[in-house]
Amino acid sequence: MGKNIQKVKDKNYIELLKQEAEFWAKETTGYDYRIPCKKANPQAVWDDTEIESFVVRPIYDSMIQEIITRGGKSAELGCGVGWFCLEVARSGGKIKGYDISEKLIETGSSYYKKRKEIEGFTGTIEYEIADLNFLELASNAFDTVICLGILHHCIRLDFILKQIAETMHNSKGVLICYDHIGLGRCENLVIKFLLFLLPTDLSYKEKISKIRNKLFKTHKLPDSHQPLSSQSVSPFEDIAGKELVPKIFRQLNVLQYHSLFSFIMKVAGRIRFRNRKLTIFFVRFLFLMDYLSISLGILKGEYFFLKASSKCRL
Repeated sequence: MGKNIQKVKDKNYIELLKQEAEFWAKETTGYDYRIPCKKANPQAVWDDTEIESFVVRPIYDSMIQEIITRGGKSAELGCGVGWFCLEVARSGGKIKGYDISEKLIETGSSYYKKRKEIEGFTGTIEYEIADLNFLELASNAFDTVICLGILHHCIRLDFILKQIAETMHNSKGVLICYDHIGLGRCENLVIKFLLFLLPTDLSYKEKISKIRNKLFKTHKLPDSHQPLSSQSVSPFEDIAGKELVPKIFRQLNVLQYHSLFSFIMKVAGRIRFRNRKLTIFFVRFLFLMDYLSISLGILKGEYFFLKASSKCRL
């Protein structure tokens, strides 16, 4: 992570922060968990509601259920447009969302008020515009802290984890984290092999052409980490590097940890059999193979899920 942080220090932090906020304001469009995504040419898992329903939604649903069961007040760090906060509120929970993007906070707040008036749910949401790298959380303020794909964007991990520990201190609070830690060489090779072998959004002729172009260096082959529709990434993407998980283990009491998704997230959304039912059946099969490959230690997960508490409980 040291080299990545140095790159950030070499540029104006405020400008990079502005770029980060603008990037996610542009990229984040799905602000209601219950409205099906209808993209004409889905590439990511979250672009296809049916695939998302059995790949990642069970994780989100279990998190929401635990928040409601635990009760009290929750916080989501890096809440974006607030779709997760909205589901917690719909389930009767109280939650506060923090995000760097003023646009996303305004959109989420407006939509929350609209849905609360229409649906009449009892849960509540507070929103606050904040830079997590410098956000000071009140002690004993929250029973549950949620981090969904946000910590790998943070440059001051030690500070943030200390704030999380203190805001949960003495309250038997729990951090629930689902985040991205990147792919290894083996996992990347499996992804590229599957994307070439299986019918996808690219024809086999296009795939062969791209390989030929790469071999003769006439064009750069797009990175498999990114959807072909967009090669741009946020300025702080994966800035935490491989230190993310070890730092959480050092600073918090990890209660549960699971490695997730070695190749499925990069492959599932792009499979295109002519028959939709066959596509879904094959994605389910790949999902099972992905799970087994991690369970048997053959491949490592691109994501992780963990629950942790403060080490300083009384």
